[in-house]
Amino acid sequence: MVYKKTPRHNIESDEARYLAALREIYDATDSKRVRDIIDGATSSTETLPPPSIGNNVLEFSISGKPQPQLRPRVTKRGGFVKLYDEHKCVKEKLRVASIAERAHHGNTPINTPIHIDITFRMPVPKGAVKTTRLGSPHVKKPDIDNLVKLVLDGITKSGRVWFDDNQVCAISARKIYSELVGTDVVIKY
Repeated sequence: MVYKKTPRHNIESDEARYLAALREIYDATDSKRVRDIIDGATSSTETLPPPSIGNNVLEFSISGKPQPQLRPRVTKRGGFVKLYDEHKCVKEKLRVASIAERAHHGNTPINTPIHIDITFRMPVPKGAVKTTRLGSPHVKKPDIDNLVKLVLDGITKSGRVWFDDNQVCAISARKIYSELVGTDVVIKY
């Protein structure tokens, strides 16, 4: 198996963009307080916060009932312990990876901070009370953190959308009842 070496996240270019944006604000403002804050941020030796999320947006939808990331399974053979994901989780991660790759159109992987917004459209139970409205919050299992984990792991598995899910600096997720079951993903970078 041949492994491709992928370029790493370029922190220096992010810092330069952040400083340039601060200078632009500095030049455009007349407020002494704002100028003092910017001078303090640009002259300190501390690590600067990441730049704001850009205007680029990647959107895609995954059809079918949202699948949560399940606990890893453990097996022991010959004194060795092996952890592995269940087959249905592996299959779903590959499906998410494939859909994300197609939506990204083979562009170079994102190497900037990422904000991801995920909406899980859950099925309305057959015996649901008439008061269960479409669009209302889904407050049953599966847990939202396990749903998010599978989506992030699937996108990371593709290796072509972003380098690693540690680039995600903000997550917004919701579970709602819907007749059209699936997952909507919006990636802002």
